[in-house]
Amino acid sequence: MVPIKILIADDNASSCKLLRAVLEAEGHAVLVAGDGHQALEVLKDGPVDAIISDLLMPNLDGFRLCREIRRDNRWDKIPFICYTAIYCSRKDEKLALDLGADAYLRKPSSGGTILGTLRTTVDRARARTGPPRRNAAHAELDVLHEYSQPLVDELANKNFELNEKSRLAELAGAVGVALTRRCGLGEMLQSCAESMVKQLDAALARIWSVKERNRTALELRASAAPEMLPQGVEPGLAIVGHIATVLRPYRTHAIESELSRREHDWARREGVAAFAGYPLIVEERLVGVMAVFTRKELPEATIRTLAAIADSLALGIQSKWAEMNLRESEERFRQLAENISEVFWMTDLAKKEVLYISPAYETIWGRTCTSLMEQPQSFLDAIHPDDRPQVLATLQAQAGVPYELEYRIVRPDFSERWIRDRAFPVRDAAGLVIRLAGVAEDITEKRRLETQLQQSQKMEAIGRLAGGVAHDFNNLLSIIFGHSELLASSSPSPERLRASVAEINQAAERAAALTTQLLAFGRRQVVEPRVLDLGSVMTESQSLLRRLIGEDVRLTMIVSPGLRRVKVDPGQINQILMNLALNSRDAMPQGGEILIEARNVEFEAAFPSIRLERRPGGYVRLAVTDTGCGMTPGIQGQIFEPFFSTKKDSTGLGLSVVDGIVKQCGGHLTVESRPEVGTTFTIYLPAFAGSSEGLALKPSSKPVKGNETILLVEDEASVREVTALLLESLGYQVVQASDAEEALNLVSSTRAKIDLLLTDVVMPGLSGRELVEAIGGRDPGIKVLFQSGHTDDIVVRHGVFNAEVAFLQKPFTIHALAKKVRDLLD
Repeated sequence: MVPIKILIADDNASSCKLLRAVLEAEGHAVLVAGDGHQALEVLKDGPVDAIISDLLMPNLDGFRLCREIRRDNRWDKIPFICYTAIYCSRKDEKLALDLGADAYLRKPSSGGTILGTLRTTVDRARARTGPPRRNAAHAELDVLHEYSQPLVDELANKNFELNEKSRLAELAGAVGVALTRRCGLGEMLQSCAESMVKQLDAALARIWSVKERNRTALELRASAAPEMLPQGVEPGLAIVGHIATVLRPYRTHAIESELSRREHDWARREGVAAFAGYPLIVEERLVGVMAVFTRKELPEATIRTLAAIADSLALGIQSKWAEMNLRESEERFRQLAENISEVFWMTDLAKKEVLYISPAYETIWGRTCTSLMEQPQSFLDAIHPDDRPQVLATLQAQAGVPYELEYRIVRPDFSERWIRDRAFPVRDAAGLVIRLAGVAEDITEKRRLETQLQQSQKMEAIGRLAGGVAHDFNNLLSIIFGHSELLASSSPSPERLRASVAEINQAAERAAALTTQLLAFGRRQVVEPRVLDLGSVMTESQSLLRRLIGEDVRLTMIVSPGLRRVKVDPGQINQILMNLALNSRDAMPQGGEILIEARNVEFEAAFPSIRLERRPGGYVRLAVTDTGCGMTPGIQGQIFEPFFSTKKDSTGLGLSVVDGIVKQCGGHLTVESRPEVGTTFTIYLPAFAGSSEGLALKPSSKPVKGNETILLVEDEASVREVTALLLESLGYQVVQASDAEEALNLVSSTRAKIDLLLTDVVMPGLSGRELVEAIGGRDPGIKVLFQSGHTDDIVVRHGVFNAEVAFLQKPFTIHALAKKVRDLLD
């Protein structure tokens, strides 16, 4: 077809665009007008080859545009094609052709149909063939009536559809408002049911929800109807139960068949025509059922709207349940937080904010919760200055792990409280710490009671100790007093004199041993460790042990060849052997056997199940085994406790002393016992890894003498006198001083050379260490021997360390004094 000029008259821009594209694709020129008036103006500018016009347009529609063109001689020969989407009946087509249209097309038509119709119409007009154009026989009013009636009908249909859509939109809006309102579940569902009755002209609308505790039972939560239901009429319960079981919607326009007789009468009176029921489902779980009885059949749009409402109601019920659970949880937490004495708290680590603090904070800290929320730094400000560094270090180092702290706080009234604070990290799904939660409690009263309890236990222990010590010391003093009076009352024979002196000396040694026991129990004994051959010590103690345990107990000692050396105090080893042997004897009142064995062990290889307090390696194992009555597990758990004893006449210090000595030596003590079988105490002493130099030698039978000059400084006169006598009996020249000041004056005034300074450690004025420093400035080469009757920790506080200087523990024997002096002078 040869390209032509075409006028399109249509008020719909989209329709114009599509039609224009089809025509221009064939090379035709296209002009566009938005209504009939604009089309006439375009024609005035010049003729066109064809007109394609819509029929429904504002101002001047297509019918009247066709009539005007056919009345004008200038344009009456132009082909006119009607193209409409509204006027689609045969009556509409006849009216258009009667008015002078050449062709009639209905929207939408294909491009081929449009182009074919256009080609035929234009060719016919150019050839002037075909039947002559009919003249319109309609009067103006007839035309208006003919073309307006379809429009009126169409608008009526559109108005009905708009009303239906408006009602459905109002229903959806009302349901949406009800779901977002802050109210209870029943009130929310009742509002939705009433909206369905109002907007759908329904006879009845009902909503059930599943009971939270019994998820298989339905509970009616909302019911709305224009008229109250008759007594005993509950329409559709069987259908609702079926919907809840199969979890599928159910719709019917023959609801009467599903109802009982009484329900059928109700439905007939109300004019019920249809029923629609929907399961309310969230995440494949039933939460309720919705049912509607309507007086009209339900169009598809209404069914779609009800389905959407059912989905919204399901989510609304789930949301209300979540809100109720949250409120109940918050209420329980609030009741818990407000009625206990501990403080609950939670912080945001990233923002460094306090997210929650319970009311107990105000009672304990004396500050408001609001002040802490606004100023989180006030938490640290309230901590006692002495405890703040420890708390800060823990907070900075323990952000990702639980921790427990005890610290003091200072309240606004300057009173102090002790706090135990425990924290636990809160992690997100990725495992990252996002918050810190904790519990803080006031333990001030608890610490006070603990202190009182400890003091009470200490006083009880001291009382028990005092009783045992007093008993032993009274016996010793009785011996000393008795023999002293015997010596003073007459001139005893040399044999009687020697016997009394021996008894007095033995009593003094036993008193010294008792003091040593007390110090070992408190682990405050002054010790002199030496490199020992443990086998030799055991052999020397064998005869003493035999006398202690009696003839009805057989004693066996086994020392493995090549036994390693140990570095311990020999007196302590003897004390261990004596205490364990006496315990074993008491466990065998009818006699038995004691085996004492010493051998080398490698801890890792031989005893992997024992945890030593020192690193694994080479040890000497000393075991004492008896065939006595044994111990129950309950007694075994208490035997190392101080003052615990199963014997009536015992202070309960024996095994505590042994345990203290072993720990002083860096060793470990274990016990194995079975009732009626026997007991084994095993001691592991670290093997000495150094050379054998300094190996303890057996003391000679007579003390070694000398002739040097010794400066003796001692503030206790009686002790100073007896020490001077002992030194003089050994051949030494003794210069005495009662304190450091007198000693310094003697050093300055005497011309005699002082070979050794023997000084007490703790004295009024200058201490022994300070005296040595003062004399050392004048005579740097002077030898020094410290002595003291105080415990180890007091001596150390006065600047004397046993490993660094020569030290002699009071009381001492003449042999010990002689050996110490000669060791220094030689």
